Amino acid sequence: MIASYIAMGVTCLTAILVFYRRVHVYLHYFQQEEYQNGRFAGWVFRHFYFDRKASPVFALQFLAILLFCSIPWLALYFYLFAPLAALVGITAWVFSEDDPRRSPNVKKKLVVTMRVKRIRAVAWVLFGIILLAGLAVLLRLFGDQPRESVLAATVLAILLTQLTPFFVIGSNLLLSIQEGKVQRYYLNEAKQLIRKYAPFTVGITGSYGKTSTKMVLHDMLTQTLGPAFTPVASINTPMGITAYIRKNLRAYHKYAVIEMGAYGIGSIKRLVDLTPPNAGIVTRVGLAHLERYGSQENIFIAKSELPQGVAPDGILVCNGDDPYCRRMAVENPKAITLLYGYDNSKGDLDAWISDLSYDARGAHFRIHYKGQSLEAFCRILGKPLLSNILAAFTMACAMGADPEHVVAVIRTLEPYSNRLQLVESDGFVELHDAYNSNPDGFRAAVDVLHGLEGKRKILVTPGMIELGDREYPENRGVAEYCADKCDLVYIVGETNKKAFLDGLAAKGYPEDRVILVAEMKLALAQVRQGREAGDVLLIENDLPDIYEKLIKI
Repeated sequence: MIASYIAMGVTCLTAILVFYRRVHVYLHYFQQEEYQNGRFAGWVFRHFYFDRKASPVFALQFLAILLFCSIPWLALYFYLFAPLAALVGITAWVFSEDDPRRSPNVKKKLVVTMRVKRIRAVAWVLFGIILLAGLAVLLRLFGDQPRESVLAATVLAILLTQLTPFFVIGSNLLLSIQEGKVQRYYLNEAKQLIRKYAPFTVGITGSYGKTSTKMVLHDMLTQTLGPAFTPVASINTPMGITAYIRKNLRAYHKYAVIEMGAYGIGSIKRLVDLTPPNAGIVTRVGLAHLERYGSQENIFIAKSELPQGVAPDGILVCNGDDPYCRRMAVENPKAITLLYGYDNSKGDLDAWISDLSYDARGAHFRIHYKGQSLEAFCRILGKPLLSNILAAFTMACAMGADPEHVVAVIRTLEPYSNRLQLVESDGFVELHDAYNSNPDGFRAAVDVLHGLEGKRKILVTPGMIELGDREYPENRGVAEYCADKCDLVYIVGETNKKAFLDGLAAKGYPEDRVILVAEMKLALAQVRQGREAGDVLLIENDLPDIYEKLIKI
């Protein structure tokens, strides 16, 4: 009996060690799914991301005890040997996996925020309750049957190992009530600060281009009109913006530029309530995150929450090249409503770009605004990014900035990291466009690649994601577009491999100029090792770990 109790204890210890490691793996992907229970559960089942290491070893332990512990003189040895062997084997195998908190093989590491700590703590409590309750039941049922009790403990260990993602989901569900209270407290504090300092607030939304437009407008306002507040990087969610307001908003900020991200209808309305906008920019209504919305019309409805939230005496700036943005401008007129873009064939754009050309230094173009024709230059490449600059220019001028002064600011803009960023190293030219791509942005990046002087034009891409049922046709379409403009194509991963192969094949693209690579890091190593003088490389999109490389469990 003592040997069987020890065997049960060792088996449970092994399950505890596996849970310790795996809870961080699942939290890593849960964080990348933005703590959304439904999306994460769907991802787990879609990839069948359950343990394939510890459970088979536990199963071998089960078989060994089942077969050999029925022989009296072998029972003692196998009660102790099988669980100890499983403990050593499983922990060595599981702990050799990449730790998502610190492994160099992980692109976007698990950030152990306070929220992650709370979810992890409650997950441990749930795990402990199930473990102790399970042991109590087993001892009650099989307490006087040594072999059966160890076998049952082994089954319990397998069950606990496979349930790990659901402990994470269950923990998040249990915390949601308390999490809501904490969030409401901080949201109210941020709202009070906004009301107290009352900066002139510009909201920016769109399927793409929000972050770059925000950063450009911030620089324009700060250098022409006065100090501007804006959350850094891609912070565009209620709690991210709330935290930044609480920490950084000051009385001297005359303006606030707020990026408003949307993950469904109602998202932007919450941000409008948090930071009521005096003005708004809508950059594009495209296909980004289509799988979350279901249709482009739903995307339009979600993005319309910003112009609806702008005060009637405010300013609305919309992309005139996008029919959905034009529709927003018509349906939500303000005291000042302006359209910007490239195509002024209808003669109704308030600001537009013409005479666009690129060279090794950057982009040369003309901005037309209110009867003025202004010669402009910047080191930022690509029509989508220049469109974002024009959006910011139009808003800054509408707010009172001098157009010539704003054009001078444009000359000082630095390329943004991984947004069609031109990088020269050891005589080689690379275009880094690694953020989530979209069909128009993808084609524009390929146009820049094709237009740059160089020998071979090389594309490295995993394609585009979160396009719902449009994912295959859109990826196939851009692949066909690339066939005439790229000399070499590296397709990364499995996500869009078929779409790209089909698109290239449809254009008769030579098979020997297509290279399939499992992950981005390997692709870049191959390209850089085999490149020749004069080659130009475009890195178009770089998927997070949840799409490209999963930790093998």
